[in-house]
Amino acid sequence: MTRIRTLLPDILTGINICIGLVCLLLIVNASRDADDFHYYYILSGWLIIFAALVDILDGAIARWLGKTDVFGVQFDSIADYTAFAVAPSVLLYAFVYARHSIVFAIFPLLYLVSAAYRLARFNTDALEASRKKILGLGTPISTAIIVAVVLLIADLHKQNIIQSISPALISVISVIILMNAFLMILPSEFITAYEYCFGNTRRIILLIVAIITPLLLFRFRLMALSILLVGIMYVVESLGRSLVRRRTSKTINTS
Repeated sequence: MTRIRTLLPDILTGINICIGLVCLLLIVNASRDADDFHYYYILSGWLIIFAALVDILDGAIARWLGKTDVFGVQFDSIADYTAFAVAPSVLLYAFVYARHSIVFAIFPLLYLVSAAYRLARFNTDALEASRKKILGLGTPISTAIIVAVVLLIADLHKQNIIQSISPALISVISVIILMNAFLMILPSEFITAYEYCFGNTRRIILLIVAIITPLLLFRFRLMALSILLVGIMYVVESLGRSLVRRRTSKTINTS
């Protein structure tokens, strides 16, 4: 039993690698159909969201068990690259850009490279005992925001609010991709997902309200909106904290 508990974080990491591959297989199969809103696109999106939740749980369990070794860091990054870099990039291309010019592939490619850079920097920092800061938007949260946008578009289509992915909508999605890519490589300190979800009772209540309110308001028809709202809250709070730290540091240095 003790052995299973010790291996639990690695098991969860392995599950995320499997989820990443399953998502890719679903996307490939959906792309063979003429339906822009194929069910497999939606399913792969929700699987990626599930993988992000598993990643947060994985980190929490690893801290609880005191299992934060170098192997765990490397293994987790491989899983993150599969589930939160490759899978969402392929989903973005297939769902948003595939029926347009190949030039649009630059946006998923930029997201993929930025996610790889973010993971490489995290691994490098994790190997240095003196580096405790988390620089750049984490790939699981970045991916949750991007995929939530995809799922929200699918929900709007299901409600007959939009009929297709228009050029204007493509422009909005492209801007969101660029913003997330920039935030991942930004050398600003972000709150860890573990701290954000479990570190503060007041924030936990706020998160619950942010999740439940859109669900009740739209009668569970726009479920992805809750995920998008939580992601935006996280980014705003992290950037706000980072800005305050910088101003405080400048004030101390000049006094």
